[in-house]
Amino acid sequence: MIGDGSLITFSTDLNFKSFFKYPGKFIIQLFTKKKVEHVGIVADGYIYEALYPHGVRKRRIKDRPLYKYSHIRSYPLTIKLTKIVKAELKDDLESQLEKDYSIGRAIYSAFDKIFTFIDVRDKNKKTFCSKLVYKAYNKLGFLPDLNANKINPYELIEACKDHGLIDDWYDYRELIKTKKEKNEK
Repeated sequence: MIGDGSLITFSTDLNFKSFFKYPGKFIIQLFTKKKVEHVGIVADGYIYEALYPHGVRKRRIKDRPLYKYSHIRSYPLTIKLTKIVKAELKDDLESQLEKDYSIGRAIYSAFDKIFTFIDVRDKNKKTFCSKLVYKAYNKLGFLPDLNANKINPYELIEACKDHGLIDDWYDYRELIKTKKEKNEK
């Protein structure tokens, strides 16, 4: 249920403690009025994500830290990827590794409905989480051309649903538990 191309979403309960620890997440949730503030994408057993201040990085699914206050969901794709498409996805994401993170663009994605007059061109020098995932899906032809610099995590989820790319979600923590952890219950 966490296969290549799966969309992984992260959300944090909105409170003032999270504001001081993660102001970007707080602002995105506050202005989008949605709980999801971060997304990643799976390829070849890794989660690829753009994180502040590190930029684009990958981690084995089982090694991704799970913060106790986060809600993490996995949205598997509704389509089966061929070996060629899986390889294209992995190659594209590998080419994004170490790309710098743009906190300004990430926060701007939450305000794009308010500041529509600002020209945000994609210079491809920096990225943020929803832009990284959107561009991967778009490059594979799964999503239409949109302004990648204006798409926030919630809008990405909605675009994926609208185009039949995802539907049901699963609790990420339950999916990654080892057999030993499951048997201990």
